[in-house]
Amino acid sequence: MTLPRVYGSQKRRSSTAPYVEALEPAQVVSLRRWILGVAIIDFDIDLGPVFTSIYPPLNLASIEKENITFSSLPDTSTTNNLTTSHSFRIRDSRDAPESQLEELSVLEKPPSIDGFLYGYVTFLQVREPTSKRGYVQRSFTVLSYHPLPALFTEVSSNITASYGRRSSGTLKKACEEIANWPDPSEGILSLNFCGTVLEVEMPTESYEAVDSRPKLRHAASVPRMVAVAPSLTPSLVNAFSVVLPSMWSLWECLVLNEPLAIFAPSADVASSAVWWLEQLLHPLPFVGDYRPYFTIHDRDFTALVNKQAPKSGLLIGCTNPLLHKLCSHWPHTVHLSATPHLRQPKGRFALATSNLVEGFHSTTHNRYTSKDRPLLKKLEDMMLSGTNLKMETFPLLKRHFSARATEFLAPFNRYLTTLLPAHGSSPINTSLKKFETAKFMASLKAHGSPLPFRTTAKRNEFYERWMRTPAFGRWLAQQDEYITSVLRNPTAGKRS
Repeated sequence: MTLPRVYGSQKRRSSTAPYVEALEPAQVVSLRRWILGVAIIDFDIDLGPVFTSIYPPLNLASIEKENITFSSLPDTSTTNNLTTSHSFRIRDSRDAPESQLEELSVLEKPPSIDGFLYGYVTFLQVREPTSKRGYVQRSFTVLSYHPLPALFTEVSSNITASYGRRSSGTLKKACEEIANWPDPSEGILSLNFCGTVLEVEMPTESYEAVDSRPKLRHAASVPRMVAVAPSLTPSLVNAFSVVLPSMWSLWECLVLNEPLAIFAPSADVASSAVWWLEQLLHPLPFVGDYRPYFTIHDRDFTALVNKQAPKSGLLIGCTNPLLHKLCSHWPHTVHLSATPHLRQPKGRFALATSNLVEGFHSTTHNRYTSKDRPLLKKLEDMMLSGTNLKMETFPLLKRHFSARATEFLAPFNRYLTTLLPAHGSSPINTSLKKFETAKFMASLKAHGSPLPFRTTAKRNEFYERWMRTPAFGRWLAQQDEYITSVLRNPTAGKRS
């Protein structure tokens, strides 16, 4: 297997000069409802990482190109043939100074959704005897404003596989197909791509914890993909085996909007772990900044990783050992394993190749809730079994913590019923009455919580801490908006 070349010289600078027949302007506009384009990143032995091209051409700031380039080429120590997938989230540079913009671009970027740009990477490493290093490296990166890791990882993977067979014409065909997709919307979408139909479950504004496994509607159906689900691979499951005993503490840190650094053996494990943890909170909102694969070349590096205390709600995935040293003062870290380990004291294990200790580490957190020890035993037994049963551990954990989140919210939902407008009041007055912390705590004392806390004092502290996080403000605003909409339009139906 060899990688097709997309330009004449490896020493040529990054260029957006067209090497594929251009799309019609209307097609580009339609395409960018879903993706901005597909970037090709190469590693040059003399120049280092090179932003080779992007199709269709796109106006990118130079700092953004550099960020995409370094985020697209993962660290690897093997010299064998390799194909991996990972994803990243970087700040959008739409407002960069005009002097930083490439002159060869033909279209500006559309407005971003959340101020961030998402990259979905398929990385290839292929042995090549004529190369100075004995192999060549290339990444195909799908750039999008949508956080849909399952969908766009599949798109990136298919483009990469097809490109190896049919070269550059693949990009035009793939982009034409995506341009013909319907508008992104809630619910189930059927998307034609690369000779198949992708049945994709798109997220709703408020959705339950997602199951990352493909779903079958009936025996003859193609699997339905949950667009927001991270890739669930044996390497990710094996890496998390070391953290199983600490999952309850880890979940609590996420609920309380605590900063967390994930150190993983590879970019695919790091990014999948961050996506999975971000979604583990549902139906609680995640309010913070998450970086599935974070590098020292990120434009936000010095703002996010410095000698100061890390920002609340910051969740990063890393593979560079330097970041471990720079994050040594962080209160919570997770060191994931390259191989599964189970039933060791406190779930921590010495790495043979470094002085790191695997598992969840915290200098400040003392667990508030009781573990589900029968579930932990079941999960550990599943991890010791065959691959198929082992892969069920993550969906089981997600269902468990989704149930715990619902239990956690029960006292709030009970109290909110006392804040509803009086029956028969003016239709103009449909908002909740003012939330008062003291009255809520009195209700909590009177009625308790179904979530199993270790002590009453820990229960009270946990609820008080959550009410001081931005996640609580977001959740309360969502409830107020929903209740207002129902009171104004009682026939609107149930919450999606």
